[in-house]
Formats: sequence, structure tokens, C-alpha cells
Amino acid sequence: TTPATGANASQPTAGAPKKTAIYPVLITEKISFGEFAAKHGTTTTKLNELNGLSLDGSTILAVESELYIPAQP
Repeated sequence: TTPATGANASQPTAGAPKKTAIYPVLITEKISFGEFAAKHGTTTTKLNELNGLSLDGSTILAVESELYIPAQP
């Protein structure tokens, strides 16, 4: 097989968004969405984006549920 070249070559797209490393966290205690975000060094806006949600910071999270958070540097 010949490697693809020219227009068929796989090249990174210059304007491609950088992917954020994420990992899941299990909710083990009664905590608000805002408190959870602060505890994990992020914002409710970012958590909503990562998890496909639209929760308010005062929303109490269900114990045993799981949310994705951005990996810390």
C-alpha cells in the first residue's frame, strides 16, 4: 500500500479546536452543582458544556450520578 499524499493525506486541521481531557467523577454526597464545580476547579458553564446539561449552580446533584470534569493540568 502506498501512503496517501497531497489532497488525500491526513493532516491536522489548522483551526481544529483543542480537545480537553476529561474524566468521570461519581457523586458520593449531597452537593450543589456550583459547589461540585468549585471543588473540581472548574465552572458550571464548562461542566454543562462537557455533560450536555443546562443546570443552575444551586441544583442539588443526585448521589450515585456521574459527571465528566476537565482534567487538571
